[in-house]
Amino acid sequence: MRSPCDKLFTPAPCRACPDFCRVPVRTAGHHADMPRAPGNYRRLVGVLHMNGHSPMLEADDGRILRLISSDDLRGFDAVGVIVEGTLSGTNRLQLEWIGQRPE
Repeated sequence: MRSPCDKLFTPAPCRACPDFCRVPVRTAGHHADMPRAPGNYRRLVGVLHMNGHSPMLEADDGRILRLISSDDLRGFDAVGVIVEGTLSGTNRLQLEWIGQRPE
């Protein structure tokens, strides 16, 4: 499935899963190679819901997080996703990477 965000991301082989992951074009490498803030970096799985212009992740573990990103994530509305980013506060995730969850 193609989304409006495809111009911002490019498929790349993933070491963590059998599918292709979506890696931001503006980064020079795979998401697993990106620097991570100790203790605050998270990889979460869930369903993204748009709340007005604010993307919210309903994580599989029951948490609800507001995703902070300058990218337009409307193409992922009501879609199962995998996200990676840095926690800022208890319910905000500064998004570094997003991809559609394999079914």
